[in-house]
Amino acid sequence: MLKVSGHIILSQALFGGRKMKRVKPGPGLHVIIGCVRAGKTEAIISLVRLYEIAGLDILKVKPVQDTRSGAEFWSRNGTAVEAVIVTSPDEIFKLVKKRHKIIAIDEVQFFDECLLSVVEKLILAGKYVIVAGLNLDWRGRPFSTSAGLMAMATEEIDFRQAVCMTCGSLHANRSRRTTLNKETVEVGFNYEPQCIRCFVPPLDET
Repeated sequence: MLKVSGHIILSQALFGGRKMKRVKPGPGLHVIIGCVRAGKTEAIISLVRLYEIAGLDILKVKPVQDTRSGAEFWSRNGTAVEAVIVTSPDEIFKLVKKRHKIIAIDEVQFFDECLLSVVEKLILAGKYVIVAGLNLDWRGRPFSTSAGLMAMATEEIDFRQAVCMTCGSLHANRSRRTTLNKETVEVGFNYEPQCIRCFVPPLDET
């Protein structure tokens, strides 16, 4: 048998070709978190694909602010799955149908803290929610939405690290911005992972 995020999907559902004994995931929150290039989106895509093979209906959503790709979860290794683009957390709850057993949300750091109440409503409605996003901003400060979701997690918190682009260690957990932009959020590929020893927080302008 194959265990995915605390739920059992029988191997015959994946490979046997026989009638599946489907296991419905219970309500809960699984958080995938980490710095840039840590495989967060790849992880959420892998979970989505496994649950879809098991015959479960999944609503996949991403924020409109993530303009690096179209209406899809897209990872740096080239894998992607279709998703719905939303402009606010409230839109997510409006899109949910009774058939949706799982709600997958990528790039949660782009949403404001209203996402926390939406996720809570989804869990209370019996949905299993999977979220993925950045832990810290370019200054090394926690994204409030990401931090709140980690505190709310009822299932696994999958903390992912990357290769530090300065020293080569496998413990990068910060995202260094490579431009001079001072905005809290800058969409694009202008970031690189660094470990805590190599990361130097930028000096705020006074």
